[in-house]
Amino acid sequence: MSTNEPLTLRGNVPPTSLDPGIGRLCGFVALTFALTWGLWIPVLLAAPDAGPGALVLGGFGPAVAAAVMVRLGGGTVWSWLRRIVVFRVPASSYVAAVGIPLVFVVVQLAAAAATGTVVVFGDLPVALLGFVVVFILVALVGGGQEEFGWRGWLQPALQERWTPLGAGVAVGIVWAAWHAPLFWFYPAYEGVVAVFYVPTIVALSVIIALLWNRSRQSVVIAIAIHASFNASNELFTVGEQATSSDVQFVAQAVLAVATVGVAVALAVRYGRQLGRPVDDTTLLEQP
Repeated sequence: MSTNEPLTLRGNVPPTSLDPGIGRLCGFVALTFALTWGLWIPVLLAAPDAGPGALVLGGFGPAVAAAVMVRLGGGTVWSWLRRIVVFRVPASSYVAAVGIPLVFVVVQLAAAAATGTVVVFGDLPVALLGFVVVFILVALVGGGQEEFGWRGWLQPALQERWTPLGAGVAVGIVWAAWHAPLFWFYPAYEGVVAVFYVPTIVALSVIIALLWNRSRQSVVIAIAIHASFNASNELFTVGEQATSSDVQFVAQAVLAVATVGVAVALAVRYGRQLGRPVDDTTLLEQP
């Protein structure tokens, strides 16, 4: 094989599908927001009770936009999916993906107890069942499907231009901004404090980027940590005080500090490459 042969992506997806120009990067963001916001805003304004259904359908916006970008880059959706949906990764990756959000919950519960909130340990068995159920639902349709866009297309596309750390931060900013309409139109977000939510999501994006890069860049791992993060709310068992605005405020503040702290620690430990070798060829390899 000649060393001068052009590099192609695994699954015969042309390099242009993962090394797009600025125009296609902006196109992905614009199309993602248009697909999602174009559904969320009018539906939630007209029928707030339809929020859960609209939330699920709108959540497919990033995945659909990614598929469109792959086709515009000359690739096929099937080849793209074969490359990003990888189940055979180290077991430690699955443990970390599921376990890191659980550690955050432990920190939140400890902070709640320290501030006088009663932690109801007797509710944990039922809460664990709720965690499993919500984890499965989120992985399939409650947020996990977003990862086909965020980590399946945008993260690798940006990593062709920036470091994994820079790409992870950028994806996190886009990801957080994409949720913006929910703060105004979705009742379930009334108690979410934006000043804590944004840094939490950006930091979580960096954490996911590291796990994703160290797990053969498999979107499965990104889905797992996304699902565990969302489902971990089921384990915040503080009895009747769970709905208290004060308790929720403290819990969100603690979560923001914890996620940012972990992201910073990982960035310091692994550098801007987040542990990925500079000559990594996971995305590009010889045909």
